[in-house]
Amino acid sequence: MGSGTGAPPCAWRAVRARPFRYLCSLRPLRCAAYVLTGAVCGPVLMSALAVLTVAGVVTAPLGVGLVALLAVALSGVAVGAVERRRLRLVEPGRPASPHRAPVGADPLRWVRLRLTERATWRELGYVALWCTVFTGTGVVFAALLGLSCLLAAAPVVAAAIAPDHLMIPAGHLVPGPARALPAAVVGLAGLVVCAWLAALLAGAQAKAAGALLGPRDDDLGARVIELTRSRARMALGQREREAGALIARARGEARDALDLLRDLVRGVHPQVLTDHGLVAAVEELAARHPVPVAVTVDLPHRLPPAVEATAYFTVAEALTSAAKHSGAGRIEVSGGFDGTRLALLVHDDGRGGADPSAGAGLQGLADRLAILGGTLVVSSPAGGPTRLRVEVPC
Repeated sequence: MGSGTGAPPCAWRAVRARPFRYLCSLRPLRCAAYVLTGAVCGPVLMSALAVLTVAGVVTAPLGVGLVALLAVALSGVAVGAVERRRLRLVEPGRPASPHRAPVGADPLRWVRLRLTERATWRELGYVALWCTVFTGTGVVFAALLGLSCLLAAAPVVAAAIAPDHLMIPAGHLVPGPARALPAAVVGLAGLVVCAWLAALLAGAQAKAAGALLGPRDDDLGARVIELTRSRARMALGQREREAGALIARARGEARDALDLLRDLVRGVHPQVLTDHGLVAAVEELAARHPVPVAVTVDLPHRLPPAVEATAYFTVAEALTSAAKHSGAGRIEVSGGFDGTRLALLVHDDGRGGADPSAGAGLQGLADRLAILGGTLVVSSPAGGPTRLRVEVPC
């Protein structure tokens, strides 16, 4: 199971939840930028790989071509690293790297390790998708967007070139700005379609990136196995010169395994949330929490799945932080729905001093809330109490 195969991409959820509010946000621009930059980079990447492949095949008998073919095989590693960062345009978080860290700085060891990892070949498959499918759809999107912009600007162009006449379509004279208004209406409608189409294409590519570039459960298993091997080598008594590298590797493998585990469970909904809704899911969290939690959340009906999931994970993160760091003796979770907005308040009587920017947990949830047009406000003065307020439009 890949991490990217769980919840739908944020762009899809935003359009499905509020299609017209989506049009008034920055999300269409971000999605369009993601699709268009992919359409521009795709041909360049495809040309470079084609040249390397041909050069490698031609010069393979001399041995030089093997280096070029090796570069093609490992190209997905570099592309994957760039694409995981580029995903921040359309997703609140990016997939963790699925690769293991080699011991030492030996380049040959790094190459051998990468060639034996399944993630390397998944990334190469993503490169093939990018160079063909995503580039093709991006070019079509760019053409439709360009045509829509030209039609929408037709009255301005007609006024600027007067007394000359604009021809829309070719051969049909438009004598003035007023006669170009129908073309402008068509162009504006095309821009609306392009905004929704950008979300569709960006979401599809993000879905593929999450599945092929992110960690999977077999990657996690490999990390844990490698961690066990590193510990075993230390237990067997390696030379002192290698002990430091093995200890560093063991620590790195443990840290990477934890990162992978967090990435794998992100977006996995508990069954009670799917079956019974947000209130029941929060009450279950409270029942299992080591600190007494009082829940007074009143919702008249089920909310959109994306809103429920985001609110649930925000409350879960707040309860986890309170248990670990606040020293609270009691926590209260309250909230309700006013017809347009879900509001939740998590209050604890702990020592305070929480800094939401210090960790990735609450910051990641704030990014996810921002995708839905929501807000996360944390008040935690030294000495307490800590209040976390979540608001999400529905």
